[in-house]
Parts: sequence; C-alpha cells; structure tokens
Amino acid sequence: MRYFYYVCWIIELLAGIGLFIISFLLQNEVLQAFMSSAALALFLAVVFEAAKATAIVWHRYFVSLDCASYPDSIRMTSFLFRLGLLGLSMLCSVIYLSSHLDRPYLKQIQAEEIGRHESIARQRMAEARQEQEQLRINLQAKQKEELETKRLLNQQQALSLEQALKDEMNNVVSGVFQGPRYTEINKRLEQAYARNVQDMNAIKAQQFKDQQDLEQLLHQQRQALESETQQQLATSREAILNKDYAKDERVNHPMVVAFLKVTASVFNWQLEPLQFVFIFSVLTSVLMELGILLSFDTVTLSIHSLMVKQQEHEIDKEVLKANMQAKKASEDIKHEADMELIKKSALRATDKAKAYFEEPGFY
Repeated sequence: MRYFYYVCWIIELLAGIGLFIISFLLQNEVLQAFMSSAALALFLAVVFEAAKATAIVWHRYFVSLDCASYPDSIRMTSFLFRLGLLGLSMLCSVIYLSSHLDRPYLKQIQAEEIGRHESIARQRMAEARQEQEQLRINLQAKQKEELETKRLLNQQQALSLEQALKDEMNNVVSGVFQGPRYTEINKRLEQAYARNVQDMNAIKAQQFKDQQDLEQLLHQQRQALESETQQQLATSREAILNKDYAKDERVNHPMVVAFLKVTASVFNWQLEPLQFVFIFSVLTSVLMELGILLSFDTVTLSIHSLMVKQQEHEIDKEVLKANMQAKKASEDIKHEADMELIKKSALRATDKAKAYFEEPGFY
C-alpha cells in the first residue's frame, strides 16, 4: 500500500508536468506567431505557465487555512487570475490545434488545382503553337506548289518557243535560216525567259510578304492568347485561393471524413468538418487544462500536511528567533544601563576623592 501511494503520486506528478510542458509549448508557438520577437513570446509563455502552476498550488494550500489567512478579496483575485491563465492556455491550445486540424491538405489541393489549370493552359498554348506551325507548313507547301506550277508553265512556254526556233532553223532559204520568222520567235523566247525571271521574282516577293503577314498575324494571335491565358490563370488562381473547400473531402483528414460519415450514418448528425475540428480542439484543450489543474491540486493535497507542518516549524523557528533577539536586546539594554550606573558611581567616587585630596591641610 505504501508503494502504491508513492507510485500513484509520482504518476500524477509526471502527468501534470507532461501536460504542463505541452501547454507551455503550444502557448509559446501561438505567442510567437502573434509577436515579432521570439524571445519576448518565450518569456511570456514561461511567465504565464509558471504563474499558472504556482497559483494552482498556493490556492489549494491557502484555501485549507482559516479565512483570516486567505481573505475573500485575495481569494477572488486569485480565482480570476487562475481563470484567466487557464483560459489563455485553453485559447492557445484551441488556436494551435485548429490551425493543424482545419483542412490540413488545403495547400496541397490548392496547389494541385492551380497546377491542373496551369497544365491546361500549357496544353492550350502547345496546341496553339502546333496550329500555327501547321499554318506555316501549309503556307510553305502552297507557296512551293504555286512556285512550281508557275515554273512549269513558264518552262513549257519556253520549250515550245525553243522547239519552234529549232524548227525554224531547219527552214533554210538561200542558205540562210535567220529570217523574219526566226527573229520573231527568238525575240519571243527571250521575252519568255525575261518574263519567267520577272514572274518568279514577283511570286517570291509576294510569298515573302505573305509569310511576313502570316507571322505578324500569328504573333498577334499568340500575344492575345497568352494575355487571355494569363488572365484566366490569374482569375482561376484567385478563385482557388479564395475558395474555402470546407465541404471538400480532399482537404480534410481521412479519419475526420470517415468519422463524420459514421456519425451521419449511425446518429444522423450532419456535422461539418470545421465543427468537428472546433469541438475536438476545445475538448482536448479542456481535458489538458483540467488535467493540469487536477494533477497539481492532487499533488498539493497529498503534501498539504507536510507543508503545514513545515510552515508551522518555520513560524515557530522565526518566533523563537525573534524572542531570543528580543531577550538579547533587553539584556543588552539592561547591561548598558548597569554599566552606565557603574560609570556614574565611579565618576562620583572619583569626584569625592579628588575633592578630599584638594582640601586644605591634607598634607
């Protein structure tokens, strides 16, 4: 039984210390999130948690004493102080737990949604580039076909004139074939050659202009598409970031989703994930603070008699010390008075002896 008492006392103490450390860490995390100075946040967390533990212990100790030692005014101040510290710890615990349980996969889902929109935009831009490239290929094929058709036509005309010129060379009159008809055909052949070159140059110039116009048109379309795509991406990004995803199962923890489905199926309770997070955070914070309060109260009660005896011993010790100091002071005063009396008596005797020796006829 003796060991059972000590084991339970140690377990209770360790449980209280463990919950106290957890409460301190949570409060420090929250205060650091709200304050620019991490050192100040740490100092406040240490002071608040130490004050909370001390207030619990001393309240439990003084409440067992008589009312004169613990008046109602101090009792009420102590109650409000402890209530405020416990409330602050609970609030910090709720804030910390809520921030970690509230849609824990929200950032991941938002990133995936934004990535999906960006992938669609990239695919759209790639398709647009492919379409533009196909337009270039089609234009080049068309221009090549046009150029080849014109070349073949001019070549056929030139070959026809060359054949006519050869035939005319066989028409010899008086040993001469270069007559007026030959000259006319030759002239037409030279004009055909010149026209061929001119037509080819004109077609190439027109084709170059068509290419430039197409590139300008494609550039304008590409810029318009890029601007439209960027605007759509910005709009979709803003919509995704502003969407709370409160009822989206993907952003909540699978265990929370499963629990809510079970409660809805069994008890017909339609709880939202955020409601569950709030209830769970409050329940955890209340149990933690009640555990700290119960642990330190129980430990204090278990050593209350020892604390009272130690206080009584210290009081008796101080009273005895004060009595001894008072007695010593009284004896010192009496000793000083006796010495003063002796000194005065010696002075009177000395004066009498001096007067006696100074009388006439003594010698």
